Amino acid sequence: MIPNANRVSIIIPAYNAASYLAEAIESSLAQTHPPHEIIIIDDGSTDDTASVAARFPVRFVRQANAGPAAARNHGWHISTGDFLQFLDADDVLLPTKLECCLAAFTPEIDVVYTDHELRSPDLRQVLPTPRASTPEGDILLPLLHSSRALFPIHAPLIRRSAADRTGGFSDQAGNIEDWYFWIDLAARGARFRYLDAILVWYRTTPGSRSSSTIRMALGRLQAAEALRRLPLPPEFDLEALLADRHHVLGLRYWAAASDGTPAEIPPRRAAREQFRQALHLSSHGRWVRWGLIALSYVMPLRPAEALLNGVQRLRMLVRR
Repeated sequence: MIPNANRVSIIIPAYNAASYLAEAIESSLAQTHPPHEIIIIDDGSTDDTASVAARFPVRFVRQANAGPAAARNHGWHISTGDFLQFLDADDVLLPTKLECCLAAFTPEIDVVYTDHELRSPDLRQVLPTPRASTPEGDILLPLLHSSRALFPIHAPLIRRSAADRTGGFSDQAGNIEDWYFWIDLAARGARFRYLDAILVWYRTTPGSRSSSTIRMALGRLQAAEALRRLPLPPEFDLEALLADRHHVLGLRYWAAASDGTPAEIPPRRAAREQFRQALHLSSHGRWVRWGLIALSYVMPLRPAEALLNGVQRLRMLVRR
């Protein structure tokens, strides 16, 4: 019998996930601390996702396609557990994930997150896994200063009462809605704890949402724009962050001009518009951004960056 205070709801959004969903569900059922419930939100799949889910003792709910943020929110709102464990349909939890996280909670902790490992599509090969910082306690500023989430969506176990204070996963946060959600949690006082153990695997799959550099840069800009709705600390310069996001998106558009990526707007023109937006938001790096605008008319990105780097080194020498 699971104590009432330790009931865990595992929420799995699934969109055309028939190839991998069984492994995600099996990893949930194999937990040494059995979950209170496993909820599959089928986000308008057109493959055999429903047939795969029907083989297991899970709650299966279908919705019209609305994206992963809406699917996670749907599963969360119909769940009844005291803790929330989000799990993408192509990832897995190792058997002691829930047990170890629950044991690490104290009354003042709202989120316990673990380490993770990147795996090949068949899960047999361990891939190089970049290690981010692992802050604890109030981690709002480290999250804000990071360009992406510090951990994958299934690494944390979340106290439901803390999650319920947030606005949920935002469909306005582009393709890094998890980064925005962790910031929302931290901005509303959630305290985090890091567990130094690899307890989840992250499957790398072709054609994932992170495969397009322009799409990722645009998503990060959208997520940063959504931060205006949150109670951020006064010392944090949101305008500077937005300027950096526009700047990076400009670089991605310009790079697309060289690799032949199809676009509705000429990539260099799109890049110049992003650099102008960055100039409007922040005075930091103005001469570099004006230089990028000017050089975008006459040369590809790499030579332009090399030229500006040379000018920067010369400026530093002159100042000495």
